[in-house]
Amino acid sequence: LGSAQIGAVALSGLVSTCGFAFLEPTLGAHVSEFAASPLQVGALFAIPSFAYMLCSGPAGWLCSESRLSTRGPIIAGMVLQAGGLLLIGPSCLLSAFFTLSSEVTFGLLCAGLALNGVGQSLALTPMMADMLDVLSTNRGERAGSSRPRAGGELAQAVVEEDDAVEEISGLITACLSLGNVLGPLGGTVLASSLGFRMASDVLGVIFCANALWLLRLRYRPTSPRTVHSHET
Repeated sequence: LGSAQIGAVALSGLVSTCGFAFLEPTLGAHVSEFAASPLQVGALFAIPSFAYMLCSGPAGWLCSESRLSTRGPIIAGMVLQAGGLLLIGPSCLLSAFFTLSSEVTFGLLCAGLALNGVGQSLALTPMMADMLDVLSTNRGERAGSSRPRAGGELAQAVVEEDDAVEEISGLITACLSLGNVLGPLGGTVLASSLGFRMASDVLGVIFCANALWLLRLRYRPTSPRTVHSHET
């Protein structure tokens, strides 16, 4: 699990969770003009949750059917979450290039929250499959993918994959939990010191940087799942 590929994907899960958790302590004050009561704030939080629910199933189906690589949706999800945060701000950075009001508008707010939910579903759903593809690719390169395996080697490979699933599950859980801790804490500190708009810009830049790192580390998956789908 020491691979840079695994680390980049794990970091994307942490950052993605941070991006949503950042809104928990800060969104209420930011949208006080539109949502003065806890019920209204809760209704706004339902937007990204509903978008996440709608998109998680299709994202998993596309990846399992190999219509998309597992890495592509993660990168797209990071970019979409960055865009969502910039719209929720609204972004100081975007205002420098586009005619964008510095005031919060209900339309941009809803669009940004929806993008946040869609992006998080794309970023988190394929994480397990992507990490397993990385391990399978690395294992194949070490063993020699063209050499047929004996029965004992196949059994050992199955045991190693089961162990890898357990380790990866623990890593993903740890990253998501850490994101749920760092998001509210870091979001409160950033919003208090820089203001909500600049804080959302900082997070948006972090999302884009993580997406660029993932793009730079893109690999050609050779897992049995992907190979089988191409053969059929």
